[in-house]
Amino acid sequence: MVELDVYVKAGIITLFVFLFGLMFVKYIDQDRLDRLNAELDKVSYGSESARLLQLYTLVFNLSQNERCSYFGREMNQSMVRSMELASLLEKEKDNSLSGSYLNIKHKFLLTNMELYLYSRQYRASCETRMESLLYFYDGKAFCPGCLVAEGRLESLKQRCPDVRVFAFPYNSDESLLSLLVSKYGVATVPAIIRANDEKVGTVSDLGAISCVSR
Repeated sequence: MVELDVYVKAGIITLFVFLFGLMFVKYIDQDRLDRLNAELDKVSYGSESARLLQLYTLVFNLSQNERCSYFGREMNQSMVRSMELASLLEKEKDNSLSGSYLNIKHKFLLTNMELYLYSRQYRASCETRMESLLYFYDGKAFCPGCLVAEGRLESLKQRCPDVRVFAFPYNSDESLLSLLVSKYGVATVPAIIRANDEKVGTVSDLGAISCVSR
């Protein structure tokens, strides 16, 4: 009987440790998801501000200088936040975050595409040193060339603070991204497109980008 009690107690302790471990992992995963959602909200605020600015301009006839000044501040802040969130998503992609991670990533792709379109609008209507680059990568398979491209792009961003990189998977199931891929005729990756010439380029073309001196 004493020996049986020992086994029962050992079983209870093991079960407790197992359940505690599950709860701890769930807590950590939820904490990561909460952080990603909080960062996504920050990026989304930029898009919402841009939409409100357009409406404000229509209602109150905002001057071009005022509009560009406000638009520029919001765009810079939003794109910095976007790059920070992209880095977080990359770090968390191998962690056990279930389908919630995929939902956040999907929302981020749409928000990032909206920011890219706003950046094009900003560049077309305001005097700016900012340059937008579209970078397409393989979102479904390992891509050695994409790793090389991402290293070169990171170096470029460090060297040229006015360069903004918008990264998208060229083989995404998102229909809006498919439109963008179709527009530029992207068939292989990595592919890099400069907003000022709209020609599909490769990693070697990054060397032709000169930074604007401050």
